[in-house]
Amino acid sequence: MGNLMKKENKLVAIVGLTGSGKTIAANFFVEKGYRYLRFGQTVLDEVKKKTGLVSNPQLEQEIREQLREKHGMDALAKLNKKKIDKLLRKGNVVIDNLTSWSEYKFLRKTYNNFKVISIQASPEIRYKRLEERKEIDQKMINRPFSKQETKQRDYSEIENTEKAGPIAIADTTLTNETTKQDFLNKLEDLFSKKKKQRIGWDDYFMKMAFLAAERSTCLRRHVGAVIVKNKRVVATGYNSAVKGAKHCMEIGCLRDKLKIPSGTDKHICRAIHAEQNAIIQAALHGTNIEGSTIYMTHDTCPVCAKMIINSGIKEVISCSQRKESEFKQLFKETGVKFIKIEKPKGIEDFGYKGLR
Repeated sequence: MGNLMKKENKLVAIVGLTGSGKTIAANFFVEKGYRYLRFGQTVLDEVKKKTGLVSNPQLEQEIREQLREKHGMDALAKLNKKKIDKLLRKGNVVIDNLTSWSEYKFLRKTYNNFKVISIQASPEIRYKRLEERKEIDQKMINRPFSKQETKQRDYSEIENTEKAGPIAIADTTLTNETTKQDFLNKLEDLFSKKKKQRIGWDDYFMKMAFLAAERSTCLRRHVGAVIVKNKRVVATGYNSAVKGAKHCMEIGCLRDKLKIPSGTDKHICRAIHAEQNAIIQAALHGTNIEGSTIYMTHDTCPVCAKMIINSGIKEVISCSQRKESEFKQLFKETGVKFIKIEKPKGIEDFGYKGLR
């Protein structure tokens, strides 16, 4: 028994361009018991000595290049090896941000149980996140950057530090373009070895919206909506003909007969929209929906957006991938929060194919 090998602890590296969400991912692993190490902290500590808590991308680059001149392109991996070994003796370790292909190769060669997770987000989303950062923390991790500074940093990291290599060849790639909770759910799915997991509230209610869509009688698109207050469903709706009228699946589509292109003259239709239906059902049964959330399988139209605002709904959650923006300005102006999430897992298994 004494010859049995001790199980090797895991070394996980989080990679991605600035603003993609690497620190959120690293903190997630810390909460799961991983030890934390930030490669770039070696450089940031030197900047801090010279400038205090003042961000200086140019000085960072100079210090990084000096270290690489002295130790090679894998300088930060070599300089942090003792720290990694010490942490690995205590448990699993997460590294926040590899900064070069050479660092990746050094770690891959040195550690058997080494995995890389790439976090990706579009430049537009990353730039917005970085501009919205308000202040610098003591370790200079959450620093604000202007759009121009981030662009320059992207080009520098890709061209000069071979940073794209680890991102491209990562063992796992996750996108982080919607809500923080949605991203954390993805990390939870990745982390857990269990095949069956308890789903989050957003997926729970969004699946109900898709289920409501199954009642739709529209020949063009099935849409569902669920109004939720205090984590309790108070009303549901789907698109279909008004109460007492014949459904389109019985007599055909009026818009098809008139050859009206999709997305135009939306008022010419026998159907009532899903979100309208849900709001009317709440009113019909005397249910107060002030301050509630509505989950929708598709984005709303401008008319329904106005109804949502006046009904007192304060949050709209959609998983449509369309980029319509007519309603977004209205929501922004009136303080209605709009969130886009990804379609819940397992939706295709419930017969929702074709619902786009």
